[in-house]
Amino acid sequence: MNRSFDIALAQMTPANGDIGANLAKMEAIINECKRKFPNVRLLLFPELCTTGYVLSEMLKEAAQTWDGSTFQHMSQLAQKFQLYTVDEHFSLQ
Repeated sequence: MNRSFDIALAQMTPANGDIGANLAKMEAIINECKRKFPNVRLLLFPELCTTGYVLSEMLKEAAQTWDGSTFQHMSQLAQKFQLYTVDEHFSLQ
């Protein structure tokens, strides 16, 4: 069985430490991507897109767990738009 699908790469400048603003940007990118390219099934975001490039003590505050609110939000968007997303962020215990 030969299955093919389209892949898209997202480019964005995340706001350092502002997860809410970054998630809103990511949602807008998903909306635009699916509107312009409805066959996309995999959308790749840049590393640290949810937290921004926070490489200081603030990182511990901005970090998310794999099952936290950021994961839940992105999971809901992926289901709604019928695609997979990849968005790296730090997870600290």
